Amino acid sequence: MSIKVVVPKSLKHWLDGKEEVDCEGKNVAECIEYVEERIPGFKQRIVDEKGELREDVIVFVNGDNIRHTEGLATQVSDNDQIGIIPLVL
Repeated sequence: MSIKVVVPKSLKHWLDGKEEVDCEGKNVAECIEYVEERIPGFKQRIVDEKGELREDVIVFVNGDNIRHTEGLATQVSDNDQIGIIPLVL
């Protein structure tokens, strides 16, 4: 399975100096966990202490904001792209 997690160039430090990494999972939450196992600290940038999507981050699957779908339970499949953009509050 080839799913990509992508961040803006200015935030590549979130992904150990890369703008994108491959991940595996059935949904966004599993993909975040997958990346967290390889890049500790990544998850806390996306998910709050209650396990919910942080208010200061927008996550997209193939351009669709997951807040308008199933949130972290949004399903992903081969060749999907998870984009992460932090908001300035």
